[in-house]
Amino acid sequence: MRVPATSLDLGLGWAEVETGPLLAGHVGADTAAAVLAEGPHRAAGTRVLVDVGTNAEIVVGDRHGLGAATSTPGAAVEGAQLSCGQRAT
Repeated sequence: MRVPATSLDLGLGWAEVETGPLLAGHVGADTAAAVLAEGPHRAAGTRVLVDVGTNAEIVVGDRHGLGAATSTPGAAVEGAQLSCGQRAT
């Protein structure tokens, strides 16, 4: 969907705001962006995309369709193997 930024009271009269489709209530925008960037929906063979964070989403599929599932590992795995920053504890 594309709408003028003025319709959202953003103070950017020259801009447009574009939003992508919602994959599912449990699949985050970061996973949707990863799907667009990595392109499993364009692949001839089966691809698996895993996004581990607050929600652990798994996307499986190919050019014929995708399926997504999620779990909520939360702080148990978030920030594991960090070289900088702080683990969620």
